[in-house]
Order: sequence, then structure tokens, then C-alpha cells
Amino acid sequence: MRPLDLALGSAPDSPVPTPDSWPLPLADPAMYAKEVHVWRASLTASPAELQRMESFLSEAERARASRLLFPERSARFVASRAIQRDILSRYTGLDPAALVIGQSAEGKPRLEHPPGCGLHFNATNSAGLALYAVAEGRRVGVDLEVVRDDRDGQSIVEHRFSPIERGYYRDLPVAERASGFHRLWTLKEAYLKAVGTGLNRSLASFDVMPGPGSRATVSSEREQPDERGEWSVLSLYPAAGHLGALAVEGTDWRLRRFQWRCLCPGTGT
Repeated sequence: MRPLDLALGSAPDSPVPTPDSWPLPLADPAMYAKEVHVWRASLTASPAELQRMESFLSEAERARASRLLFPERSARFVASRAIQRDILSRYTGLDPAALVIGQSAEGKPRLEHPPGCGLHFNATNSAGLALYAVAEGRRVGVDLEVVRDDRDGQSIVEHRFSPIERGYYRDLPVAERASGFHRLWTLKEAYLKAVGTGLNRSLASFDVMPGPGSRATVSSEREQPDERGEWSVLSLYPAAGHLGALAVEGTDWRLRRFQWRCLCPGTGT
């Protein structure tokens, strides 16, 4: 069974795809069986919103934010972590500040409190836009990039990607190679984040192959045979000029997208 995209506005198979639809949830969404939720959020916040967001963070997170030299980076860090906590609180029923978020030996974030929680999650941000993936009982990874006419794209593909991916890239029309490179990169990064290794693993150790529309396949885990199995990868189009990707363990799931609502004082989020 292939994953079923429940949201409207899936991106067409074209060099300049239409952004996906990201509806506001009417209430905190329930995580039904075989669902994966992805939230889109802006990291731009007013001083009043940032003050409330800081109250959601752990002491370690606040200390890290204070060490960042540039105020804009500090504000985006606070917003990204607070939004992640707010989203997870909707599924756990706990106050965002009560959540304990640790990480695996490889650095992948995980929920340590509440204990025994089966939620898996991952986050990414670029140029003030963030995506958060949440699933029950299955690993997920998400990546997001701003699509630029990257002159280094061809060099990265030729020196770091697999032979199959190099062939895919070379067959693209020249005008589509910038978007093609970013699609390959985000798909690979999302998969590596899902399995928990990040870029510590060679990008050439596995293949991703974009398919029609937003779908893609991942295969040939040459260096990590224990990670072989059924995985789903697909591209996301959260906003004009941005390209994202989602990797999910298994194929028997369906996607729901949500727009995160700003934490505004007095609105109850």
C-alpha cells in the first residue's frame, strides 16, 4: 500500500511546482493510526510572542539561545524550539515546558518525558520557515531548503551522490538542474535524519530516485544493511522558493499537513 496524501494541492510534476495546501486545524488534531503529520510554521515572532515562547523552553535551550551572537538567530532558535514543544504538547497533553527532549547517541532528538511515549518527530528550518514531522511508532525525517541557482550543485552531485542519482541529474534539462539538485539533496537529507545518522553517513551509500509528482523511492542501503526495509520519501512544497522532503518508515501511512497558528497572548494559541 502506498502512502495516501490527504491534503489538497499536491505539487504537479513541473520545474516550478505549486505550493501545497496547509490548512489550520480546527482543534488539536488526533494522531490516528497510520498517519504522519507535518506542520508548517513561520519563525517570525513579535517581542511579546518571543517572551511567551521563552517560557516554554528548558534551561539548556534558553542558555543556548543567549549564547547566539546575532539577535535574529537567537529569536529564530527560540521560536523553532518553542513551536516544536507546542506541537508535541498537542499530542501528549502536557504543558510544553514539561516536555523533556533529549537526543540519541547520534544526535537525533527524542521525547524522554512523558516516559514510554511512542511519538517520533523531526524538525527543520530555512530562511525563517520551519517544518515539523510527527508520527506514532515510526521514524520520520524532514528537511527544508531554499531553492537557489546553486553553482556548487553539480559538483556535489558528481562527487558525493550515487551513480544512479548522477545519471538522473545529468538527464535533466539545464534549466531544471537547480531544482533537481535541491530535490535530491532534501530527499537524501530527510532519509538520513529519519534513520538517525545525519550526514555522518556517505551520501553515496544509498539511492533516492524522484518519481512523478512529489513521490520518490529510496533503495540500495549499501553500507548499512540493517537499515534496509520499506521507506517512503516524498517532496514537500511549503512555500514559493522553498523545497522540502519527508522520509517515513514504512509505506502503510497517509499524510496530513497543518499550518501552525502563532502563539499570540490571549488567544489560547
